[in-house]
Parts: sequence; C-alpha cells; structure tokens
Amino acid sequence: MVTPGDDRHAESPFEIDIDGEIDQSLAKMMDDLKLILNDDPDFKKALQAPSRGITVHINTSGGGDVTTALHIGRILRDLQSHIIIGGFIPTPTGMMEATGECVSSCVFLLAGGVSRLVIGRVGVHRPYFTALSPKRSPAEVSQYYEQQRTMIIKFLNHMNVPLSLLDFMDETPPESIHYLTAAELAKYHLDGDGPIFNERIIARMADIRGLTSAQYRQRLVDEDSICGTINATCNSGTLEQTAQCRDQHFTCTSAVSWGLSIPEYLKRQKEAQRCGSLGESASVDAFTACVKAAMLGK
Repeated sequence: MVTPGDDRHAESPFEIDIDGEIDQSLAKMMDDLKLILNDDPDFKKALQAPSRGITVHINTSGGGDVTTALHIGRILRDLQSHIIIGGFIPTPTGMMEATGECVSSCVFLLAGGVSRLVIGRVGVHRPYFTALSPKRSPAEVSQYYEQQRTMIIKFLNHMNVPLSLLDFMDETPPESIHYLTAAELAKYHLDGDGPIFNERIIARMADIRGLTSAQYRQRLVDEDSICGTINATCNSGTLEQTAQCRDQHFTCTSAVSWGLSIPEYLKRQKEAQRCGSLGESASVDAFTACVKAAMLGK
C-alpha cells in the first residue's frame, strides 16, 4: 500500500501510451479521453488530492504540427498528467539501457505535464510550418510566423515553462535536432514537477505529516543525505536488482519523510492499511485523516 504522502513518484491508475505522429487523430483521441475522464467519479476523486490524474508514456520521433501539439499539451495539463519519456530495456548482458525519445513538437506535450520524468531523450529545433503555400507573400508568412510564436509564448507561460526555451529552440534549424542535456532539461523545467503542482503536492504531504511546507522540504533534503538520490543509488544492475533497489530506496525516503526509522515506518504503514476499509465512498479528507492518525501514532 502506498499511503498518501508516500506517492510523490507513484503513477496514476489511468495510463495511456503515445507513440507515433502528433496529428489530428491523436488530438481527437485526447479530446475523447478528456470527455470520458471528466465523467469518471474515480478520476474526479484522484484530482482532489491533488495527485497525478493520468500517466502518459511517450515515445515519438515523428513530431507533428505545432498547433496540434499545443492543443494536446493543454489537454494533458487539464488531466494533470505525469509524462514519462522513454523507459528502460534489458541489454543482452542483463543490464538496463534507457530508450525512447520525444522530439520536435513533442516537447509541447512534455511541457503539458504537471510532472515529467525523462528517461529517454528530448530533442528540439526551431518550430516550423508543416505545410505552407509558396504563393504566400512575405507579409503573410511573417504574420503567420508571429501568430505561431504568440501561441507558443502563451502556452509556455501557462505551463510555467521559461520563455527562453523558445529562443533556445530557435538556435537549431528544423532540419536538425538538438538533444537536451540533463542540465538543459532542468533549466527549462522539463524534468520533475512543475512549480504549481509541486507547491500543491508539497503542501498536501506536509499537512499529512503535521508539518509546514518549509519543514517538509527540509526532510526532502534529509532524504538525499541519508538515502542518496535514486539515480545515483540505483543506476546499475539487472532489472530485478534495479527494481529491488528502487523499492528499498522508496522505503528509506518514505521513512525519513515521516521522521521515522525504517522498522517503525513499516510497522505504522501496516497499521495505515486499515484505512482502506473505509470503502470507495470515503472522501479524500476522511481517508487522509485516517492515514495521518496511523502514521503519526495518534
């Protein structure tokens, strides 16, 4: 059982895969999905927490129309999406290797997530028109170009992504791809939680523990010093070894976040499992209060 406040990296039970061209058929699928989920009581309950609404696994090197990508990116934000780029596959030697990518206009899908995890590669270049009549005058093309940039700027502002990303994209011509480094992904807020979602989820997890947001953030610092970062700790080995390492790391960081030893954390987490007996009709607040009481020993 993952208790509320232990789920910073948990994926949503609502999951989809996006693989291929970013086009109108994908946009239609996402429009339909939004309509379906907006009528789903379990999905509505998930968004109350706050939590990630859906998990979206993306692996697309085809790119697509910018306007369509911006539209899909907005849908992904409305659905409070956790975006995962690529994944790990076993090599012939039994080790794990990162694979998958998100290139061209796909970056706008990534920006639409409330949280993002980049395992594969993210490639960018200057936005361009996928179809443009040669009969258009320079003035008309200039107008279209400025309209497109205005749409992108409004989108990036809404997603709390630095506008400098667009300037950076302009440095690479459409015929080429620049793959973002880890430092660049961090600089443009394309890996990890978005700032608004981060503030909301930090406030939620702090409240569950009876802490202020500042106190909880200090415990996050303590997690890294005591347990190490997951990328540094669990970056090698077989699939089974990596999974076991990640489980152990999760237990360690969760215990630290609650201010408990690992044995005491596991004991109280077992007690918190009784909160599941409240049933599906229980409100998020009632379930959270039950878990809080169990984990804080009250």
